[in-house]
Formats: sequence, C-alpha cells, structure tokens
Amino acid sequence: MRKAIFILLIVSLAFAGGYKVSFEGGWMGKQDSGFKDIYGNGGIALGGMFEAGVLSNFSLYAGYLHFGKEGETLTFGEKAETAQDYISFGMGYGKNIAPGLEFGIWGGGVYIKYTEKAIGEEIKDSCMGMSISTGLTYGIGKFFLRGRLGYLYAKDTVNEVDVDFSGIQALLGAGIKF
Repeated sequence: MRKAIFILLIVSLAFAGGYKVSFEGGWMGKQDSGFKDIYGNGGIALGGMFEAGVLSNFSLYAGYLHFGKEGETLTFGEKAETAQDYISFGMGYGKNIAPGLEFGIWGGGVYIKYTEKAIGEEIKDSCMGMSISTGLTYGIGKFFLRGRLGYLYAKDTVNEVDVDFSGIQALLGAGIKF
C-alpha cells in the first residue's frame, strides 16, 4: 500500500508543473590539453532537453548533447575523429524575475559515451560526470527561448592516459511548454 501511495504521489507531482521540451545548440569548450592539441579548444554541440515540473519552481530534467569534431594527430599528421554523446539528468529550479522572463539553474549527473578514432585505432568507452548551468528563459505563449551557460566536470582514464571532458558550455535553445 505504501508503495502504491508513493508511486501515486510521484506521478501526481510530475504532472503538477507541466512539461518543457527544447532543442539546444551552442559551444562546448574543452580544457584537456591533449584534446586541444588535436582538435582545438572546443566546438559546436547540438541536442535537447526535457523538463517535468515537480514542485512549485522545481523540475526534473533529462538532456542530450552530441559533440563531434575532426582534427589531426601531432606525431603523424593523420586524421583524428571524436564523437561524444552526453546524456544528462538532474534537478532544476526556475524563478520568474519579470513578466515572461525566468531565471533558472540546473544541476545533476552526466553519462558520456565517446568514440575516438586516430592512427588506425578506435577507442569506445564511457564515463560519468557532473554538470551545473544557469540561464534565462523568455516565454512567448506556449513557446520559449533559452540561453544557458554552464560547466561540465568529467574525467576518465583510457589506456593509462587521463582524459578530461570538463569545460564550459554556452547554449541557445527554443522550445515549447505543455
């Protein structure tokens, strides 16, 4: 009985605040020196975010970003490719600061699945990290525009080499509320 009440409570809370779905794109910076040597400072990332209101100004979110880039290895000057998929999940908080304008902050975990191809080798692996971002959402009826600035922290070790996925994210998006 307690389990059923708990599930009913969670489901009803999820429906209380509505939903937001957005498509986002922007800059994903990288701070790993090895990455910068081959690919440069960062590049364009594309994806989206789904939010479900749970309590008053709080929401749960799930997001996805894809980052891919080509570069050149330092030693042999051969083509190198990276593809990174970021699946994020966590909690957000939004507060209206003016008519139609909302300040938000989001934070949570990130699962990163990545592939690296260089010098005839391919490495596929994954790791976990954390992210936090803040931004403004401007509502126009059921539609909204959003700008977010955030930081992602994630590290992994591949073949005894430390890899740092951390960096700044600057994203712009558009979405719909329902």
